[in-house]
Amino acid sequence: EPGGVYLVDNGQQCLVWFHAQTSPNLIADLFGEQNTSLQSLDAYTSSLPILQTHLNAQARNIIEFLKTMRGSKGMSIQLARQGIDGAEYEFARMLLEDRN
Repeated sequence: EPGGVYLVDNGQQCLVWFHAQTSPNLIADLFGEQNTSLQSLDAYTSSLPILQTHLNAQARNIIEFLKTMRGSKGMSIQLARQGIDGAEYEFARMLLEDRN
């Protein structure tokens, strides 16, 4: 979906994919007001900052849940920004079509 942000976890990797047209407000809600574009994000970010936004808290809670399910406190995220990061190809490989 245009402007979407998706998280995918395969038990080994946790990728956060950003559509090229992701809203600057959404990026700021997740990563802080100093980040309003995909280019402003640090490609080597491995975790979400702790911010006082509802979206940030929800995303961190999902990631914490995945860590708990894995039994691993060392899980990190990897950014996959459309048209910027090579990790977007890894993200695409992790998607499966439900044929039901």
